[in-house]
This record gives sequence, structure tokens and C-alpha cells, in this order.
Amino acid sequence: MASFDVIVLGGGPAGYVCAIRCAQLGMQVAVIEREALGGTCVLWGCIPAKSLLESAGLAQKIGKAAEHGITLDGVTFDFGPAMKRSRAISAQNSKGVEFLFKKHKVQWIRGEG
Repeated sequence: MASFDVIVLGGGPAGYVCAIRCAQLGMQVAVIEREALGGTCVLWGCIPAKSLLESAGLAQKIGKAAEHGITLDGVTFDFGPAMKRSRAISAQNSKGVEFLFKKHKVQWIRGEG
């Protein structure tokens, strides 16, 4: 049976930073998380929202291109690729946290605490 100095509930911003820092200080650390690592901010909140806002902002700028003497024909906005990009960015950030866990030997236990 594994033994840990610290067990953190939740792999969100507070949890993963705590776990990595404890591991850096030489402790045996586990994180209990039922979903992907990163928490609401990385998976569903801040990061994906910012990605979608960037897409919307780009669409808005393109819509005003004529004001700058740029004529564009047939410009459309497809929410599908914007959403796919948003999800890919979230997944990449979550994988980054997973990489840091491996690097610092933090064990991720999938489940609920």
C-alpha cells in the first residue's frame, strides 16, 4: 500500500500548485481528482472562455475591415472550429499539469475524496 506525506483533494489551480510545491520540498504527494487536471479554470472556465473571446474578437475585427479599406467577400463565422480550438487549448493546459506531476513524482489518483 502506498504511503504519502500529503494528499491533496482536487487538481485545480490551488491543488496542483500545492502538490507540486510539496513534492519539490521532498514530500511524497498524491492528488485525488475525478476529472482531468487543471480544475474549472483550465477545463471549463477561464481558459476556454478566453479562447472563444479571442475568436469572437477576431471575427469582430474582420467585420470592420472595410473601415480600413480592406474588402472581404464571403466571410462567415463557424462556431464549431472555434469551440474545437478552445477544447484543444484546455486539453493542452491539462496535459501540462499532468507532465508537471510526472516530473515531480506526484501521484494522480482518479477518484473522489
